[in-house]
Amino acid sequence: MAHAGPTRKTNKRTGRLLCVIRPIGELNEMLAKNLPTEKELMAAAKKVGEAASKSRDLKMRSVIEMRSLLTPEQLEKFMEFRRKAAARR
Repeated sequence: MAHAGPTRKTNKRTGRLLCVIRPIGELNEMLAKNLPTEKELMAAAKKVGEAASKSRDLKMRSVIEMRSLLTPEQLEKFMEFRRKAAARR
């Protein structure tokens, strides 16, 4: 049976990751190809920071959405999962 394609969750996560990875890649390419000016480096670094901020915002929106969809019991399990994941980092 053929796979129906990525789920909505996968699309959101992939988009969140790419919004950070692309600017970092652009900064790395800039550093590898030439000697960028301070102004160019600062602009690229700002872009990376904005992307990281956007990623955190998207992550928080996902958590908020999850919380609105879960039963109290599911929410408790979800929060326990998040606590354990945070402890592993």
